Amino acid sequence: MKIIIAGAGHGGLVAGALLAKAGHQVELYEKNSKENLGHDWEDRFDVKLLYDFVNKEVPWEDLRKRSDSTFYSPDQKTPVVVKFEDTSRPRMMWRKDILAELFDYYYECGGKTFFGKEIISAIVEDNTIKGVFLSDGPVYSDLVIDSLGALSAVRLNLPEQLGIETSFNYGEIFYAFRAYYRREISAIDKLAPFETFISHLGEQGISWYDGEGSCADVLIGRINPLLDEDIEYALDSFLKSDISLTKNILHGGQRGIIPVRRPLPLFVSNGYAAVGDSAYMTTPMNGMGIELCLYAGQILADTIIRNKDVSISSLWDYNRQYLIDKGGMQASVEILKNTLLNLLPEEVDFLFRERIITSSELSGAGADTRLKVLIGKLFRGLKRPNTFIKVLKAVALGKKAQKYYSCFPVYSKDGSNFKKWKEGLSKFIVKVSKRSKVK
Repeated sequence: MKIIIAGAGHGGLVAGALLAKAGHQVELYEKNSKENLGHDWEDRFDVKLLYDFVNKEVPWEDLRKRSDSTFYSPDQKTPVVVKFEDTSRPRMMWRKDILAELFDYYYECGGKTFFGKEIISAIVEDNTIKGVFLSDGPVYSDLVIDSLGALSAVRLNLPEQLGIETSFNYGEIFYAFRAYYRREISAIDKLAPFETFISHLGEQGISWYDGEGSCADVLIGRINPLLDEDIEYALDSFLKSDISLTKNILHGGQRGIIPVRRPLPLFVSNGYAAVGDSAYMTTPMNGMGIELCLYAGQILADTIIRNKDVSISSLWDYNRQYLIDKGGMQASVEILKNTLLNLLPEEVDFLFRERIITSSELSGAGADTRLKVLIGKLFRGLKRPNTFIKVLKAVALGKKAQKYYSCFPVYSKDGSNFKKWKEGLSKFIVKVSKRSKVK
């Protein structure tokens, strides 16, 4: 089969490498040059998953260790510290280095790449994707793997009758700016900790500050589009708190659009499969998705190799396995994230102050469910019952959502099973309410 990978995303490269290795003709089309791929910043994830995939030893000595994290509520008066054991401390890896490892393996497996080729839309005939329209003409294929990201030109231009969502709701996209700023060594007494600020400066979003040695990693993220003055305002707050910080950018200085929602209910069709950000495969609380991309790319390739077919009935196995394995987790995190976004800053302060949100929740380990801990939270939460009940409902709804996703239906030709399941999703949606921007 001839397979087109639309865009140089992580999941697309993983699937493409395995499919090329299995003997398929795989061609990747990317609008950027190879030198301009990937943001100039780091990601933290389980790097062993990447190196196991490319059959290499992990260069542990070359990878920066993630420092302990301190989370602040909006009033910045109640820090919650998340500490890591050295054996489980996440490692940091530059985005360009991640892509380089994946590309090397992709080429080793026999995949081909065409840079400087912008994809305009899919070629659709009789409800089947037959290839893609490039800026300089059509290219036909048996399968298009959509790895173009959250605003994929392929997915956004698919016909409505295919049933794949082409839009997003308020709060499902995270607008981020990230840069590494120089710090004056002479002014540094000690390393600044990794600090994350919830509802930073009263806005719906987060910021973080990771000051290490001569460099400070600054992220400013909001669910409203970021203006230049928003970035300046947030950066000024860090300049006031760290006298060693300068405005001299060493790396990054780029903006990104990141999905922070559950995956699409349907991301396959005849001759089409989305992977990674194109299918909204990220952790909704922070937008991280490399581990999910690596997983999705592998099960997509395994499905195609096993079934030897790229019709929707065959690709359904990929859609179903991902949603059963990962969809419920993403949905439950989205429910909690959206609930927190809807709270007023003083309500979030209360949750931190009364230790209802603790290091267990913020580290991703899940809530501490020991009876003594739960009883303590209950008594403290009753000081502000309306806020506490909102969080309790979100946690309970998230657990129900996980169970619901585990029952994702098998394929049916008339689509009735999926239609009924999708209609039931409405019970597990918490929408984000728009708040006025803080002046």
